[in-house]
Amino acid sequence: MKTDEVDVLVVGGGPAGLSAAIRLKRRGVRRVVLLERWDELGGIPLQCHHLGFGLRHLKWPRSGPSYARFLAARARQSGGPVDVP
Repeated sequence: MKTDEVDVLVVGGGPAGLSAAIRLKRRGVRRVVLLERWDELGGIPLQCHHLGFGLRHLKWPRSGPSYARFLAARARQSGGPVDVP
């Protein structure tokens, strides 16, 4: 990947990185690349099976893995490519 192929590089595919990628795409950034060291996006919530994730902004509680999958799907559907190498 060349640096001129990327408008914004987001490091970390946890909730903060996924939320940043979603927000950037919604604001019209053409090419957002998200780097994550693990095979699956989501960060720490993937290991937290209790409810409570997303309650404040989604208005209903999710388990950690459900919340992580929700954010990853939203990042992929955010109006253009969010590349995950």
